[in-house]
Amino acid sequence: MKNAKITSFAKKASEEIVKIEAKINLEIEANATAIDSILLECFTNENPFLGETKNKIFFTYSNHFHANSGVWMSVSHLNHPHINYEDRGYIKGVATDLAGYVKLKSLLTICENYNPLYLYEPKFRASKNKEAYVKSVSEIKADFATKLKHLSEKKVEKANEILKAKTDLSIKYYLRDI
Repeated sequence: MKNAKITSFAKKASEEIVKIEAKINLEIEANATAIDSILLECFTNENPFLGETKNKIFFTYSNHFHANSGVWMSVSHLNHPHINYEDRGYIKGVATDLAGYVKLKSLLTICENYNPLYLYEPKFRASKNKEAYVKSVSEIKADFATKLKHLSEKKVEKANEILKAKTDLSIKYYLRDI
């Protein structure tokens, strides 16, 4: 059952998703240049981190598990591998400063996008088809929300791919709250 208001609402929803997709594509390009400006110092067991640890944030991967996770983030402290056991300590890692952490956190966090559809949501008078109309509108809104979530996740995944190529670590899984 179609109604002029529902058709208009569906058209507006598709226009909005195209606008948001264009905006997110621009943000993906901006993220690539933002990642280049982040101070990321890579290190491994063979090439250990020798810099100053004060005010540094470390993302490390180990082959032994810290609290059931091989990934770890620490602030101002780096656990160096044990000398006698090559199966202990970090295998590889990345160090950054606080500004880099804040940029990474903003790049790799799926934010709640503004949903403009409520501005255009049609209202229906009491009629025998009102329930069907409201159901159609809610289906359009749910489809819009799904597409919006997918676009946000695509943005985060693209940033993570760029970081993985640059640092050889998927920092998305390491990022914790300070």
